[in-house]
Amino acid sequence: MSENRLEILVGTVVLMISGGFLAYLLQNESIVTSSQRMSLVARFESAQGVGQGTEVKMLGVKIGNVSDIILDTEDFYANIHMNLRSDIKIPDDSSAAIVSEGLLGGNFVEISPGGSFTSFEEGGIIVLTTAYSGIVETLTGAFLESR
Repeated sequence: MSENRLEILVGTVVLMISGGFLAYLLQNESIVTSSQRMSLVARFESAQGVGQGTEVKMLGVKIGNVSDIILDTEDFYANIHMNLRSDIKIPDDSSAAIVSEGLLGGNFVEISPGGSFTSFEEGGIIVLTTAYSGIVETLTGAFLESR
């Protein structure tokens, strides 16, 4: 009988921990319907370090995710398709860059807002982009520039 109580206690603890993880996930990951999303495309020379699900941020705030990456075989650009919050109006002269969170962090797409009074429409294309250069190349470039 005491073994059954121990099994019930362990099962209850596991369920409570699982419920805590679920509550944390729902609190921190906004569940947004497709009608509340806007899709944009950013044309990069390289999509290195980006995959489906990669975060898209503006001014350090997550505003969406990468939904797909397609190679344009005519002019050889990597078209990164992004699903973004539709309540954020992104000026049509904005730029995008693939940046790293640090030495051990992952990469994300950073959108830098422009100053235009008109915003991107659904399916708009960001052409002002900067592809990711690895941390070694960045540090080497900074060292050579300082000389």
